[in-house]
Amino acid sequence: AQTDAVLSALGQTPGIATTRVVDEAEQKALLEPWFGSDLPLDTLRLPVLIEVTEAGDGPDLEGLSQRLAAEAPGAVYDNHARWRAPLIEAAGRLRTIGFTALVLIAGVTATTIALAASAALAANGQIIDVLKLVGARDAWITRAFVRRFTARAFLGGVAGTLLALIVVLLFPSGAETGILSAIGFNGFEWLWPLFVPLAGAGLAFVATHVAARRRLNEVA
Repeated sequence: AQTDAVLSALGQTPGIATTRVVDEAEQKALLEPWFGSDLPLDTLRLPVLIEVTEAGDGPDLEGLSQRLAAEAPGAVYDNHARWRAPLIEAAGRLRTIGFTALVLIAGVTATTIALAASAALAANGQIIDVLKLVGARDAWITRAFVRRFTARAFLGGVAGTLLALIVVLLFPSGAETGILSAIGFNGFEWLWPLFVPLAGAGLAFVATHVAARRRLNEVA
């Protein structure tokens, strides 16, 4: 009777899209990571769980709590806000740290490529002098070095992306580990790794071009 009263109250509350009673099998699946697969549910007094899907900004929590207290004493509406808040805050900090690390990695990579290009130009100084004597322009020499380093960066990005995808695929799913979510991609998120080689090649192109032009200007 209380379950029907709660379902009726939820169905009439603005901000709630759908409601569904969680059956015994689903409750067992939820408890299994914590208590094992041999959990005797028949010996436990489990509360009736109702899954609620909120719409828009959600319901008026204070008004809904008062109505539930009047129509179904003991019923509690929990939207997990107190648990989600620290998780969302931690996720935001991790995102900031990850973005900062990505910027640092890009900077270090660009610097390394620029130094490698400068070293290659210095090591091939005599060849560059000969090329200039036969009429080669700085733009042609720059393009030759840019193509070489850009191709290497692209191939390195492809190899690194493939290894990273293999590692992600080898990670166990969230259901197997009992953690909040699995590590991996969903749907079109699998397309994001394809941009890594392109980003690496673009970074190498810019860094090599700047380093080569600067070095050739110094030589001139």
